[in-house]
Amino acid sequence: MNQEIKKSVPEVRIKLTKERAGRIFNTKKVTEKNHYKGNLVEDLAKKIEDSAREISIIITLDACRMPLNYLYVGWGNPNSSSCYVGEIIKTALLSNASKVILIHNHPDGGKSFSYSDLNITAELSCVLNLVDLEFYDSIVVPRGGEINSLRLDHFEEFKEVIWDYRWQTTKENLNKFGEISERIWED
Repeated sequence: MNQEIKKSVPEVRIKLTKERAGRIFNTKKVTEKNHYKGNLVEDLAKKIEDSAREISIIITLDACRMPLNYLYVGWGNPNSSSCYVGEIIKTALLSNASKVILIHNHPDGGKSFSYSDLNITAELSCVLNLVDLEFYDSIVVPRGGEINSLRLDHFEEFKEVIWDYRWQTTKENLNKFGEISERIWED
C-alpha cells in the first residue's frame, strides 16, 4: 500500500486584541507641552512610578501623535527589565502606528538614563527605522518623581543616541559588506 499523504499549508491571520482590564480614557494628542502633562504619557507614568520593580511600556501613536494603544513590554526586578523587540515591532505594525514611545520606571528613584536605557533606545530606534516607524521618545519615571524625557530634557544626547548610532551601525555594516563582497568576488 503506497498511499501518498497530502499535506497543506494553512493560511493564517494575526490581529491585536484589546485587553478588557487595561484601559485609560485619556485620548488627547501626545505633545511635549508642559512636559507631557495631561496626556497618556502622564497617566501611564502615574501607574508605574511607585512600582517595586521596573516596568516598561510602549505607546503607539499615529502620524498626528494621537495615541493608538499601549502595551506592557517588560517586567523586571528593581534594577532592570528586559523587552522583547519583536513584540514592540509587531504591536506597532498591527496598530498602523507611525511613532513609538518607550516609557519605564526606575524603582530606586534614579532620574538618569542608564547605559542599558540608552542601548535599548538606540537598538529599538534602528529596528523601528527598518520598518519605517519613528522612535519618538524614551522616558524614565523615577519613584515619586518627575518624568525625564530623553527627547525633551537631553535633545543633543537624544540625537546622538538615535542618529549617530544608526549612522555608525550603517557605516560599519557597509564596511563589512564591502569586505564580504570582495571575498566573494575573489572566489
